Amino acid sequence: MQAAQKLFIIAWSAVVIVFIGLMAMLYASLIPHFAEIGDWAVWLVRLGMVCAGCFAVAFTWFKIVSMHHNSKFVQRGDVVSYLGNKQPVVVSATHEQAKIPQYVMAKEEKLDPNEQDIIEVYNDGVSTLEGIADSFQMKYHRVQAIIANAKKQGKIHRK
Repeated sequence: MQAAQKLFIIAWSAVVIVFIGLMAMLYASLIPHFAEIGDWAVWLVRLGMVCAGCFAVAFTWFKIVSMHHNSKFVQRGDVVSYLGNKQPVVVSATHEQAKIPQYVMAKEEKLDPNEQDIIEVYNDGVSTLEGIADSFQMKYHRVQAIIANAKKQGKIHRK
């Protein structure tokens, strides 16, 4: 064994011996108070049992109520209903979605004459996007965005 390992073992042995001595003195000093400590321990156990009993009652009550509510759900296919006091209530998401009007297609955007010319030049099939950007003195990404929007609207049909 190396010297550092021996020193480490000796140091830990000293710490353990000191703690054993301290624990023995603490134990010896508490001997006259064992009756009081026992009484406090009994009260602590009683308190723990009362808390556990309250928890068991609350847990049982929650389970009974949740089982009662779950028994009122009826499912037929994709539709789920809850049998309420007065009438059944439909709670399925697809049924609720049917009540919401769907999105209406947006109106076609009006294009300025310059954008209409760009679409016509592109539909001719002769020019590239770079050539169109140069001829109209526009940036390439702007021409690319105009063509992409026109494709979404169905205005692109290259010859």
